[in-house]
Amino acid sequence: MENPVDTVAKWLADYLIVAAEPTDSKTIKNSFKQDLPEISWRTLERAKTKIGVKTVRKLGKDHETLWALSDNFDVAEFKKQLEAPIVQKNCSVQEGRQRSINRILSHLVRKELIQRYGGKCVGCNNSHLDFLELDHVKGDGAQHRKQKNGSGQSLYRKLLIEPCQPDKYQILCKICNWMARWMTIEEIQASFKPVRFPENSIHINRNLDS
Repeated sequence: MENPVDTVAKWLADYLIVAAEPTDSKTIKNSFKQDLPEISWRTLERAKTKIGVKTVRKLGKDHETLWALSDNFDVAEFKKQLEAPIVQKNCSVQEGRQRSINRILSHLVRKELIQRYGGKCVGCNNSHLDFLELDHVKGDGAQHRKQKNGSGQSLYRKLLIEPCQPDKYQILCKICNWMARWMTIEEIQASFKPVRFPENSIHINRNLDS
């Protein structure tokens, strides 16, 4: 698998070649986030060092930093490296890149669908994307899959182009989805309500200073 620094180095060099002039680092960072959101900003800094990008401080109140390829950067050699096939264990570089693109698209599709259906668990209000799942309200997910209506990414893409169906689908976190096997949504919601002590009740004082 290609080293992330090499991937970003190719992206950065290609970006600066197309720009053909020194470019503001903020603009480059924004484009980097859009094109390679799964790779950290530190990797971009390492790639910058690897290909010898020079920086120029622009005069003015904003003190912008401009990035440009060094004077001795060999564009022809760089393009030759891009076009050269690199053999991997199980796939070509192009297939590896396509898998990365598909993974990013799958994440965006899932995020958009979860936001469309409320963006949080209807049981406990958890809004952490990694913990959220699309759930069949009537518990007929298995039957739905047997009818070959799709599951996973194919279902997500299908639902994105259809009107919202809150009577069929809802968002649950992994824990609430597991609890929903034997509890109703109302019972799950009630189990997450904070305990309120009556004013005249006696309870443990947890103040460690007393």
